[in-house]
Amino acid sequence: MEVTQASPSTKRSAELFYGEVTLRGSLVQQDAYFEIGNGVKLGADSYIDIYYTYSRLLLKEWSSLTVLLNDIPLETVALDGAADSKQRLRIDLSKLALGPGYHKLTLKGSMKLSNNYCEDPLNEALWLRVLAESTASLNFVPRYAAYDLSHYPSPFIERGLETTMQAILVVPDNISQSSFSAAASLAQFVVQQSPDSKVAIPVYTESDAVAGKLPASSHSIWIGEPGQWGSAGTELLAAAAKVSASVSADAKHAITILASPWNGGKTAMLVSGDAEQLAEAATILTSQQLYRQLRGRVLPLPQQFTLPAEAQELTVDERYTITLQEMGYSDLKIENAIEGATQFQYIIPADRDITDGAQLQLAYSHSDAIDHNKSMLTVTVNGTPVKSITLSESANAEEVLDVFIPPAAIDVNRTLNIDIKVQFANDGSGETVGGELRCQDNNLGNWAVISKHTTLSFIPTGRKTANLQSLPYPFANAAAWEPTTLVAPVLGTRELQLALGLIGQIGASLPDVSALQLVQDLSGEWQQEAKNRHVIFIGTQASMPEAFNGYDTSYVAFAGDKMNSQTPEVQLLDPLAHNYAALQLTRSPLNQERYLLLAAAATPERLQDLRTAIADGEQSGQLSGRLVALDAEGEMFNFPETEDVVAASPISQPTVNERWQDFTISGIAFAIILLLALIAVFAGYWLLRKRGD
Repeated sequence: MEVTQASPSTKRSAELFYGEVTLRGSLVQQDAYFEIGNGVKLGADSYIDIYYTYSRLLLKEWSSLTVLLNDIPLETVALDGAADSKQRLRIDLSKLALGPGYHKLTLKGSMKLSNNYCEDPLNEALWLRVLAESTASLNFVPRYAAYDLSHYPSPFIERGLETTMQAILVVPDNISQSSFSAAASLAQFVVQQSPDSKVAIPVYTESDAVAGKLPASSHSIWIGEPGQWGSAGTELLAAAAKVSASVSADAKHAITILASPWNGGKTAMLVSGDAEQLAEAATILTSQQLYRQLRGRVLPLPQQFTLPAEAQELTVDERYTITLQEMGYSDLKIENAIEGATQFQYIIPADRDITDGAQLQLAYSHSDAIDHNKSMLTVTVNGTPVKSITLSESANAEEVLDVFIPPAAIDVNRTLNIDIKVQFANDGSGETVGGELRCQDNNLGNWAVISKHTTLSFIPTGRKTANLQSLPYPFANAAAWEPTTLVAPVLGTRELQLALGLIGQIGASLPDVSALQLVQDLSGEWQQEAKNRHVIFIGTQASMPEAFNGYDTSYVAFAGDKMNSQTPEVQLLDPLAHNYAALQLTRSPLNQERYLLLAAAATPERLQDLRTAIADGEQSGQLSGRLVALDAEGEMFNFPETEDVVAASPISQPTVNERWQDFTISGIAFAIILLLALIAVFAGYWLLRKRGD
């Protein structure tokens, strides 16, 4: 059976660790992970380079470094080189039959300072440094000779590669709401597949894609209604019709994969249909449960299926409980170490806050072959220790530790990074117990398991602040988009790329975009409809509605190619004010109960700088406050004084009259009671004196 030729190899070089790693102790371990996408495999010249140095005091005969892949040993080397110089260990991966998914690389170090049977395993001289330049150089080649729908999302989207999106997205020049919504759904899916949720969406209008000869040099996904296409889209539709005819399907209402008409070595996918069919196709292509069922080269539309249930929004002021398993984790294990740690994360829904702290019920079990009086467990949240206990001996197979996470440990973080650290101690150190010599470095019996039934519970409150770092709030909640209008009077390639980049970031975890409305024509009553919706504007000052420029709560106003400050919180010099590119989030001038996000630039070219900043992990991490601007070199500037904060409850100071009123009501009552008490005391004293007389 035909189909399309696979793409050439793609080389990726990535750091194994985030910076340098120092391992301390007699027996140490460090894990790293890399991913192989579904449509690729490792080709020749794929390897891992480990650069390391170690203590010059190590006993060479007893010290070694072992490398394991998926817990299978690959190589062991003695730590017997020149300790002062950098060492390199290369692991060839080319001949290993590694399948799709994540693969675990483990470094295990065994270090000794003397040939004594027992020595201090935590001696400061026991160290091994794995240098930051340690890398995985992976040469990805196509796994299949040709592709059909059963391989989707390959070859268009490949996890594990440096660029997740391996194709361009093409839409009609005059895009409709239905075509835009389908493209937006796919953009959300692409961002979701990216490990750091940061990816630029390579979307092009048909004419710009053809002008750049992109369909001949890239895999491509074409989304649109049959009558919207120009000459290139029509040519692709005709080629798809030949493929669909073999299964008696109509390419105008189908998902079709085929060899690109402009380059037989590239793959094209045409998603064509009316408004309802495009929405259905978008659901199929973004739901793993559905797209895993794709087969062949053509899927006729419509199909009969039930839409996936939407996630449930967290109810304000009602306790919410989630298990480790529901977060996507299985049992977490710590073993064969003197000190070990494991971690899990929980991301607070965008539209909720945790103001009163949270409760962690840590279900765990541990070895009985340890010194229970000296072995410790510590729970840390976002770097703050919140609980420590000794691993007491227990008859129960599983114990539960109640851990209160105070608000200070959560602070402004949207992610709870929960670390469980365990320090094991054995009975004695070189002592003879029952005729058996026991040493501290005997780690076989050192283990602890954090159960997947561990729970995290809290009472969510409604979020009260909206800043750029708050995104996706207020435009999306945990379950769906809030009603939002995207205003883009000009929607060329640059505007589309910025729009889908923003939509992808905001809605990456959401199932659909049905609440997202596109407005291009400003001649109608769109403002009336937008009053009850959040609004996102994308464009230049020339296309900006008058209501969005210089309104009362805006920090800036735009005039030609210059951005002018309207408030003392924002001070601008000419290099930043001229040829501007800015993001601003404020209350909407159409309705103070809703929000407006302005993505504005002096020129369409500067919109590209905003798109790049949003997709860049480092720059997007600098988003803060309610206004940021990019200079001509793309450097981001934020304005801390624009930060939206929860106002503290004012402490009223009573007026003089209020103080007198307080006195006349409560003060007089107190005075009367005091006077009666004094009278009673004197009367009692007088009676006693009288009886004495």
